[in-house]
Amino acid sequence: MHVAIRTALAGLAIIGAAGLAACTTDGGGMAPQASAPAVEPTLAAACANAASQKYFVAPERARAVSAEKKNGAYEVTMKVDTRDALCSVTSKGSVTSVVDVTPKSADQIAAEKKAQEPKKKSTSD
Repeated sequence: MHVAIRTALAGLAIIGAAGLAACTTDGGGMAPQASAPAVEPTLAAACANAASQKYFVAPERARAVSAEKKNGAYEVTMKVDTRDALCSVTSKGSVTSVVDVTPKSADQIAAEKKAQEPKKKSTSD
């Protein structure tokens, strides 16, 4: 009897986890999350290799999230480790750039502002 209950509970846990993978919470309710269309494997691989070289991470740490064709070229949105990046690829498949588009934190903004301020002379005579 206990084995049957444990087996049933394990099955429910697996089904529940699979169901939750497609949902996000937003203030108490569950809303389905739209999945992004698959990125063409050649674009994803080219961008993953370029991003791994730029950020010094293994190519497996770079993941193509979505791709959009603009003016004959492609813009591939990527997740590289903890960063967000935009990879530009020509129609022939050559990567032209990988740009970090991760928003800056408040600490980064404050540090950059502080670095731009003129240094004050010390009066410790």
